[in-house]
Amino acid sequence: MAAAKVRALLQSCDPQLLDVCGDSDHTDAADASRMVLFLMDSRRVQKVLWRQLFVLHSMVSLMEELKSARQLLTQPSPAPPDGGARSRWKTLKLQYKTSLEETENLLRTQLQKIQQIHEKRQRLSQLLQSLHKQDAHSHTLQDALLTAHNALQRSEEQLQQLRAQAEVTAGHMIDWERIRDERLLPPRLEEKKLKPAADALAHQASTP
Repeated sequence: MAAAKVRALLQSCDPQLLDVCGDSDHTDAADASRMVLFLMDSRRVQKVLWRQLFVLHSMVSLMEELKSARQLLTQPSPAPPDGGARSRWKTLKLQYKTSLEETENLLRTQLQKIQQIHEKRQRLSQLLQSLHKQDAHSHTLQDALLTAHNALQRSEEQLQQLRAQAEVTAGHMIDWERIRDERLLPPRLEEKKLKPAADALAHQASTP
């Protein structure tokens, strides 16, 4: 019953938990770690791409304002971007940084949860193995109890046979005692019959 409950719990958590000899418990944690490294690399790549995109956007805006290629050679260098564009760029950069920090925090939380799940999974696996051992031990005890019960039953049968033999032997002893008494009874009766006559003769002999 306990093993069935543990199996149901393992099935509800993760069906792969029923396979005790399955894949390593740290597979998901390793995948999550690789995902964190991938996202960190992606962050650096995205920062470079954002800078390149900003430069490209500035160049495209400049090209759109030119009327001819000659104007590109004769026109002085453009002034630095106004404060509005720079402010928007800083705002986007801050939003990106904030979202990235939230993502990293979320990943750390997920990693902690994965680790907790692995620890719980390991405990449940150990509990399942312990229940299997207890079930096997219980079957062994049941077999031993059945063997002892059968031995006790055989002992009872042997005891009944011995009691029957003892009763038969006791009956034979009673018969032997009766036969012995019957054989010893006649001489005793003759002694009882002869004793009064002997007493009478002794009395007559003693009388003057």
